[in-house]
This record gives sequence, structure tokens and C-alpha cells, in this order.
Amino acid sequence: MVQLNVLWLQWTKRTFSDMFEYTVKKRGPENVAIYFEDQVWTFGQLDAYSNKVANYLAKCGFKRGDVLLLFMNSCPAYIGIWLGATKVGVATGLINTNLCKGSLMNCIKTLSARGIVVGSSLKETFETVNEYNDLSLEMIWLVDEKRSLPETAYSNSTSSTYSWNIALAQVSHCAPIPLPRIANLREHLIYVYTSGTTGLPKAAIITKLRYTLLVVGAKYSFGIRQSDIIYDPLPLYHSAGGICGVGQMLLYGNTIVIRSKFSASQFWSDCVKYKCTVSYCYYYYLFIYIDNIKSELNTIFQQLNDMRSEVESLARSLSKHDDLKQEIKTLSPLKLLLSKDIVPVELVDIMKADSVIDFIANEVTKRIVSRNNVIVYNIPDRIPIKTVAQYIGEICRYLLCQPVRPTDKQHQVRIAFGNGLRPQIWKAFQERFNVKQIGEFYGATESNTNIANMDNKFGAVGYVSKIIDGFYPCYVIKIDVDTKEPIRDPITGLCILCEPNEPGHLVARIGSNDPFRMFDGYVNSEASEKKIIRNVLRKGDLWFASGKKLLNICHRYVNTRDNIGDLMCCDELGYMYFIDRLGDTFRWHGENVSTSEVERVLDQAIGTLTGTVFGVSIPGTEGKAGMAAIALEGLKLNSMEEENLLCRINEEFTGNLPSYARPLFIRLCQNLTMTGTFKISKAEISRLGFDPNIDPNDHVYFLNPKTKVYQLIDQQLFNDINNGVFIL
Repeated sequence: MVQLNVLWLQWTKRTFSDMFEYTVKKRGPENVAIYFEDQVWTFGQLDAYSNKVANYLAKCGFKRGDVLLLFMNSCPAYIGIWLGATKVGVATGLINTNLCKGSLMNCIKTLSARGIVVGSSLKETFETVNEYNDLSLEMIWLVDEKRSLPETAYSNSTSSTYSWNIALAQVSHCAPIPLPRIANLREHLIYVYTSGTTGLPKAAIITKLRYTLLVVGAKYSFGIRQSDIIYDPLPLYHSAGGICGVGQMLLYGNTIVIRSKFSASQFWSDCVKYKCTVSYCYYYYLFIYIDNIKSELNTIFQQLNDMRSEVESLARSLSKHDDLKQEIKTLSPLKLLLSKDIVPVELVDIMKADSVIDFIANEVTKRIVSRNNVIVYNIPDRIPIKTVAQYIGEICRYLLCQPVRPTDKQHQVRIAFGNGLRPQIWKAFQERFNVKQIGEFYGATESNTNIANMDNKFGAVGYVSKIIDGFYPCYVIKIDVDTKEPIRDPITGLCILCEPNEPGHLVARIGSNDPFRMFDGYVNSEASEKKIIRNVLRKGDLWFASGKKLLNICHRYVNTRDNIGDLMCCDELGYMYFIDRLGDTFRWHGENVSTSEVERVLDQAIGTLTGTVFGVSIPGTEGKAGMAAIALEGLKLNSMEEENLLCRINEEFTGNLPSYARPLFIRLCQNLTMTGTFKISKAEISRLGFDPNIDPNDHVYFLNPKTKVYQLIDQQLFNDINNGVFIL
């Protein structure tokens, strides 16, 4: 199905705006596209707003191939701006809103953009960078997110004093002149910056093809229906939220719910708030049906006769619901149509349930109606309306840390999909929140491959068929954990595939002429080259290695400083499992230590607190010693409570880990730095090492090899460790 969608796109030469226009036409401009706080945006309003953006950019001289930057918090206007830019062939760089100073300046300069749209809430952050640096931007606009309302889409006035809002109020909401269709699937659509966990963020190229593949892949991998309401609290500058989530609305007409910021306390409340029940669906459809009849009084009797059998089916279905029986008795159009004044419950038994549901499904599918803030959706799957939720990184753990609330199970979320759900909390998340299916997927934004767990397999991040493995060339190759280099056959020089359940590195074949295997990489060609590994299964072939930084010079591989990748394994059936980040695996006492394995044990000891594990260097020793950092997140511990926590951790480490894997150091801090995609920034915390002086608010402990207990590090103990007093 994914391939058919892409081949159809290639054959028709459709632009991205063509695809969205088709969605608007198919779903209807009056139907709801986006919920955001108290705002309700229809497809028509989003289309009109994006038309204004396109017309204004064209007026400013933007042309196909130019770049616009977007630096603002998530809101409907965010989607409308980059969507409008695509209508005139302008690609948009989506900048992480958490960036500042050097990282922000790097992102702005990377793309050589002509202009930037800055959200009012980020004005000060941007001005700090713009004031002291030559950013080479021709145009800078400020947008008032709070006053970018759906009603302004068709209006030529605004109450905002910000430059972007004023500019859009002065242009037409009519569609711009269509772009010429070209057979170029690799035309740049947007740029998504990497999270920057291993250095400065890099701009990954998202082409029309790549965007479509990600959206179509998510839809068919996890069975997303057109009736699903997608809860997308993720940042829209990230591929999970801005592509996999938003794309379901743009290309398939799903309604989405977005937030300016993720809120763990409001997550399930939002899911409950925006749900739809089948009862509401029947009830409001009936009123719309009656309204339509009243609007055509001249031909009402002819219409009623023609539609008699259909309305009988509708009435019988409605009579099943106790709360609607009295309504049926008072509806004059039904009295005209039915052979009796009311619908006896006995008639329900005569009608087969399937045919009634078929009728309702077919009729309601024709329209989605917003009435009194209750949204009506089609029900083609013959089950109560459900919603879909997205997660990334640590979001699921944040939700588990919240106090138990009634909304934990009052929602109708049938599937949560995303990436980064730890196996340690996988089942606990499903059981507490009654989420039947987890749709975990794996794949970097810039990669040419993605894998997905489509059948709810516990712990798996994806699946690759063993029967037709050549159809999706994606393998796990053997890797030297010390050098982070592929292990090669000494005779052929080619890579060696891993045995089932053997840890290795995931690679995917690159094919420049195959639309499904293309690798577009980054704007920086040197950074793209570092993602490529050669001579894997045959001489001269090219493969993408996620996270791997290799340089191929005459078959000699040169290490770079941040040589990082993901350690994966594949079982006998083809299920893929994430083991660890290669950069996080360190060596101590001649043994390899997996940080994820140590973190799993740490999680058991600290409960709902946040913890991470990494390696730190000690003068005069080989390798790196383990260190754990634990965020208390506002929790105030007295000395006795702190001691009890450390004893608990020590017991877990001693009982579950070999001696070489037990962290020698523990830092208790208030917070851990997170990336914009809710991942712990290990680079930030590891820089502190075990020095107690860098942050006096932190308490740093050392596992004394003599007493076997964690001891608070003071200046004297710190000096002793560095001077080799202890035999480590």
C-alpha cells in the first residue's frame, strides 16, 4: 500500500499542495481539521490561511527553491505557514524552539534562508542572537500566535500589531497560481533539525517523497482510520509531531489535536475532552438530516418517499438507544415516513444489525459535522469512535509519574504510537491507561528507512520479514563495540550479518534510482557522507547506518570523535529490538557496560524519579567508570532519606549487576537537561563528571571500595580519587 501511494504520486507528478487540496475537497472545507486550546480550525480555514501565506510570500519575491525559517511554538498558524510556503515552492526550516545563542545562530545560518517568521513568545530569544550577529536575513517577521485565529483566515483585518499578522490581513485568501508540476519526488519540502545530542543540530532534508513515506507508513503500519482523532502534543518542529501526526490531517483528512507545549497532567484530560461517542454521532446526524429536509420544503414529499427505506433503517438504529427513544417519537419527518407513528422496539429484531450499521456508516461518512462543540465522525469500522495518541522519548514515563486520576481510563485511545518507550515501563503504561496497542517505530529523521512494530509485540521497535528480506533490505551487521567499526570478513572485506539475537548495527541499503531507498541526508554534504557505509554485502554498495560516523578512504575506516550508533538485535522471526546507543556503551575493567541495562536496574530502585547512566574518566585508569545521575525534580530529601535512597540503589545494583557494571558515582541533582524531543541530554550531565564543586546544589557520591557503600564526596575525597589513593 505504501508503494502504491508513492508510485501514484510519482506518476501524477502532484505537488504537495495538490495533495492537500484533494484532502480539503474530499473531507469538505467546513469539517474540522485542528483543535487547539479553544480554537477550532476547519479544513477550509486552514486552506484559506495557507493561501494568504502563499500570496504574501509571492508578493515579497519568494520563488520556488527559496527557504523560509519558522521559529515559533506549536499552533495552527504554524502548520498554515509552512503549508502556504509549499504552495509557492518555498521550503521551510523548522527550528527547535528550545535553542538559543550558538545553536540557534547555527540553525539560522545553515540554510541560507531569505526570511524568518518568529513567534511573539520567542521574540527575546531571537533578538539576543540577531542583535550581535549578521544572520544575512532579508526579511524578519513577528507573528502573534494568540491572535492568529481561524476567523482571520477569510478576513482582511486583524487586531494584532505584529508585522506578520498585519501583512496577511492585506492579501487575498484565494488560491495562488498553481506551481508547474514536475517529476521530482526529491524536491525539498521542509527541513527538520536533529536534536543535537551529539553536537550542533543539523538540517535534515525532508523531500515530498520522504514526507509522504513517513505519513503513509504510519497510517498503514498502525491501522490509523479516517475516523480517528489524533492527539498530537508533540512539538511540530519534530518529525514525529510535524510529519507523522500532522501529515495524517494534511494527506488523509484526520482531525488532530495539538498543544503549544506538552503537559503530562493534561494529556489524558485532553484525550477525554476531544473524544466522540457513537451516541452523539447518531443524535447529531439525525438533526442535520432533519435540517436538510426542512430546507427543501418544495420537494419534501418526493424526497421522503425516495428515502423512506433509508430513514426506516436510521430510526430502527436510533431506537436501540434509550436516550434517543423519546426523541424519535417527537420527530415529525419520521412520522411522515414510517408506517407507524413511533418505532416499536420490536422492529429492531427484524432488522439485521449489520445492515443498520452499514447504513449509518455510509450516510455519516458523507459528512463530518461540528455542532455545539460536539464533533461527529464517520464510523466505517463498526466500533465506537476511538482516538490515537502520540509519544516520544520520556513522555510515557512522565505520564506514569502523574497522580492516578479518573481520566486515566476514561479516554478512548486505542493506540499510542511513537518512539522511545522503554521496555521497563511498556506493560505498566498499557495496564494503567488501558491502551490496547503500542505502535513503536524506529528510524532517524534523515534516514532512508523506518521500521515499525505493527502487531503490538512487547519491546520490539520494528519488524523486517525474514521470508522476503530482500524486499526491504535492512539488516543487522556485526560491530566491534570498542572501535565502533563493522567487523569484516578477512577474505572478502565485506560486512558480516549478525546471528539471531546477536547485538549489532542496523543498516539499510541506499538506492539512488529507487524512490524507496533514496537517502537525502543533510544540507551539509559532509555530514551526509558520514552516515554512509560502503562495501557491506558486495563491493561498491552503499548503506545508511543510523548514527554511524564513518569515512571510507580506500577501504580504510577512520574514526571520528563522536562515533555513535545504535546497538540493535533481530530475533528469529524478524522482530527488531533496541539494545543501546553505541556511544553510551563504555568499557570498564576490560568489560563492556551497557548503559540501558544499568538504567533498567536503576529505574527499579528510584521508582518515578528520572535517572540516567553514562561513563566518566578517572585519571590513571583505563576505560570509563559508571556514573548515575538522578533528578529529584523538586523533591527535598533530608540526610536520612537520601541515605535510604542510596542504600536502595546499592542493593539493586549489587543484586542485579556484575561488579564492573555498578556505577562508582551517583549525582543527585534537581533536574536533568532534556532535548526538545524529550530525551535526556547525556552530554550535558556527563560534562559535570564527579566533581562536587561545579554545582554546589548537587550531592555527588562515591562507591567506596572498602566500605561498599556510597559516600558523599568532599574536596578531600575528590582529590584522593584523582590521585589514585583508591584501587579502582
